[in-house]
Amino acid sequence: MNEALEIEEKTKIAQRRKIRYWIGKTLMEMGRYDDAIPHFRILCKLDISSPLIELYLGYAYIKSNAYEEGEQILSNLI
Repeated sequence: MNEALEIEEKTKIAQRRKIRYWIGKTLMEMGRYDDAIPHFRILCKLDISSPLIELYLGYAYIKSNAYEEGEQILSNLI
């Protein structure tokens, strides 16, 4: 029973990660870069952070005129 509950919790966490990703991506596509940043920051802090998420975060910072933060994130990808 405990194993089933652990699997369910892990599934919920994975679903929340996907939801956060798509919210951030949609906000970026709408031009709401400031609103997208927190979603991508949270995803970057997780163990499963991907270069694509970091790229989106850096791009959102640049588009929000936060050039230093954007440059730092993007330079770490290189």
